[in-house]
Amino acid sequence: MVPYGRLEGVLRVVKRDHQRVVALLASLVTQADPILRWEIFDDLRRTLNAHARAERAAFYPLFDSDRLLPSALKADDEHSVIAAITDELAATRPFAASWYELSKQLREQVELHFASEEGALFEAAHTLLPATTLRRVGDQMLQVRRELAPDVTLLTGI
Repeated sequence: MVPYGRLEGVLRVVKRDHQRVVALLASLVTQADPILRWEIFDDLRRTLNAHARAERAAFYPLFDSDRLLPSALKADDEHSVIAAITDELAATRPFAASWYELSKQLREQVELHFASEEGALFEAAHTLLPATTLRRVGDQMLQVRRELAPDVTLLTGI
């Protein structure tokens, strides 16, 4: 795994997105107030959607001709699983008994997804791509996110 201090460009953008999502998930599963839980979930859902679409547009294409294409495709497929759980949560009342179990399931799925991305994909991108490419793709990813979710707090500093 690439040390955080050595991440730049798109890798730093993806990592910071991951950190924001993990923080939102932690708040979601521990929040007792259903109204606040719904507000956290709404922010989480928009953040996850913008993040997934930005990764599809900017990050995963980096691996289109690499031996890691199957890993990138698997990571992209994981977004569909996460979206399905998110849709189920959106259709569930935040005070329902199933809310907690669904939010735990979402958290587990997201953490597995992040671990797979931050492993082989980060290492390959860091090792194989020049810093200029990483920065350019990071800028692209930020632009896609700004277009998709202008009201979601963006973590910058690529």
